[in-house]
Amino acid sequence: MTIDTELSFVKVAEDCGVLRDAPLPPEFRDRAYNALFDFDTLFYDVYRCGNYTVLQGPPLFNFQGHLEETAFHADSSGTVASSSTGRRGWSSG
Repeated sequence: MTIDTELSFVKVAEDCGVLRDAPLPPEFRDRAYNALFDFDTLFYDVYRCGNYTVLQGPPLFNFQGHLEETAFHADSSGTVASSSTGRRGWSSG
C-alpha cells in the first residue's frame, strides 16, 4: 500500500538575509558542495503526534538563536504564522 503525503516544510525567506552556516569551512567547499547544501530549510516537515508538535529538520546551526526569538502560532484551520523579536522571514509550504 502506498500513501501519498504532502510535507509541511518551513524555509527561510529569500529576502531576510540569513542562510544556514555549512559545517564545512568555505575554503574546503566547491561549487558542487554549495549547489547541493541546503542553506535555507528550517524544517523538512512539521506535524502533530498526540499532544506534541514535531519539527523535523537539519541541524539548526546558526538558526538556533533566530528560532528561539520566534513565536509560532497555529489557528484552528492549522495555518501556522510566526512573529519574531529578531529577524523575520520564515516561509512555509
